[in-house]
Amino acid sequence: MNQNGDFTGAYHTNEFPYIFDTWIFSDKFEFSADDREYQRLLLESIVEFVKTGKPSNGTMKWKPTSKKYPSRYLSLRPQGSHMVEAYKPENVHFWTKIVSKEVTSHILKGKRFQKPGGPEHTHEEL
Repeated sequence: MNQNGDFTGAYHTNEFPYIFDTWIFSDKFEFSADDREYQRLLLESIVEFVKTGKPSNGTMKWKPTSKKYPSRYLSLRPQGSHMVEAYKPENVHFWTKIVSKEVTSHILKGKRFQKPGGPEHTHEEL
């Protein structure tokens, strides 16, 4: 939906117009044919998830995550939903490998990041 401007990607409450049939930013929004198809697929997937624990719909069968595909996800699209084997691998690597080790270590030690060879700073308030 982009009645009042383009949105890239999903944001919090992005599904509300499709579930509640209204848009929180305007009461004048009209769904396109793609919006209606997306709404149908989303609601069908939610109902199927409540019934079976798998958010499948008429055009797509759910594949669970696995050790091989821990970030597998459903790409729900009006032109055809499909499973994607890996969610933004570079982002997952950053948050699970870099942040979890480097940032956590620095936070626990009360230190901030510094340039190699630069001065070290320790937060006294921690």
